[in-house]
Order: sequence, then C-alpha cells, then structure tokens
Amino acid sequence: MEPWLIAVIVIASLVGAYLVFFIFRLIHVLHFRKSIYRRLGALTVIIEEEKDMLTPIYVRLRKVGEINEEEPFFVELDQHSLIGSHNESRIKKMQEEGHLLASKLKKHATSDENTVFYFLEDLEKNYQRIAAQYNRDLIGYEYWRKHPLYRFLFVFFGFRQRQRLI
Repeated sequence: MEPWLIAVIVIASLVGAYLVFFIFRLIHVLHFRKSIYRRLGALTVIIEEEKDMLTPIYVRLRKVGEINEEEPFFVELDQHSLIGSHNESRIKKMQEEGHLLASKLKKHATSDENTVFYFLEDLEKNYQRIAAQYNRDLIGYEYWRKHPLYRFLFVFFGFRQRQRLI
C-alpha cells in the first residue's frame, strides 16, 4: 500500500471518530436543553399556582385594610420571562410577596384558609426541588457545550450559553 493512502485512511478514521463523538455530545446537549425548558415550564406552573392560591386572600386583605390599594400583587411571569438575565430577581420578588402576604394572612386566617399554608409549603418544596433539577440540567448543558474539542462547533451551530442558575 502507498504511504499517502495509509495517511488518508488514518486521517479519515480520526475525522470519523471525531464526528461520532460530536454526535454523542450533540445528543447530550439536546437532551439537557429539552430538560431545561421542561423545568422552566414546571417552575412557571408552580408560581402561577401560588399566585392563584394567594389572589383571593390578597383581595380579602385589601378589604380588611391590611394592604394598600397601590401595592402591586404578583408580577406576570411566563416561561420566556424566566429565561431572562433578571429571572432570579423576579422569581425571588414573587416569592417574597407571597411570604409577606401569607404572614399578613395569619392574623386574619379562618380555618379553611389555614390549609392554604400547607399547600404553599408543598409548592415551595416542589419549587426548590425543580429549581435544583433545573440547575443540574443547566450545569450539564454547559459542560457538554463547553467541551474544548467541540466548543467551536456548538457555537457555529448556535448553541448559546444559557442564563444563570436559579
């Protein structure tokens, strides 16, 4: 066999192996990206449920006079607003508003409204669990996306960096 043919076979084998491993990494990146969007959807649902549970209580506290008319209630959130660079502050603001409202409610709570606190605690635990899974998926996405041998291909194909951890 000619020496140049051996060199071509070796180079083709190396390029083929490189592409196989790139496809393997691409599958991981796509899996993590899909999982990130599912987790963001779940976080949005939890925040909306918390908002739905606290809205009637908020109205009641307004009537009692514990809350000013000018005090805003929850900021509207959707899955796309959670992906912004300001997502942490918006989510934390929503949670702080919920906790403040719940503490004001304890003064005027009826027995039926006391069950709301148990549901809110459950929602908070679910939120923390899903946020931890989101953070894990985000770290996995960034790990596979930033692999030194394939980083330029992921940048070329438009796999951009995700936002901060929640």
